[in-house]
Formats: sequence, C-alpha cells, structure tokens
Amino acid sequence: MGAKAASLTIMVGSSEADFARAKPILDLMGKNITRIGGVGDGQTAKVTNRVIVGLTIQCGG
Repeated sequence: MGAKAASLTIMVGSSEADFARAKPILDLMGKNITRIGGVGDGQTAKVTNRVIVGLTIQCGG
C-alpha cells in the first residue's frame, strides 16, 4: 500500500553509483530515500528502527 502511494521511507545500503542508478525507481515507491552506507547498512538501519519502535510500544510510550 505504501509503495503504491509512493509514501515509503527507504534506507539504502549501496555504492553511490548503484544508488544513483536505482534512485529513479525508488522515487516511484517512496518520498524519503536515503543512502546510508555500503551494502547491508540499509538492513541494519531498518532492524534498529524496528527494535526501537517495538521497545517504545512495549514500554507504553
């Protein structure tokens, strides 16, 4: 649903060249698109974010 509405936040781990090549496609799915480092760094950022959200919900915040 978020991709269809182009409202996703996307964290990308890639080389600068690959990010530049993929950006036009990512723009079709999201509005907040950030290259955060090398391959795998996007997944690490996403997992970290989900842990923080889960802890916030668990603690009633």
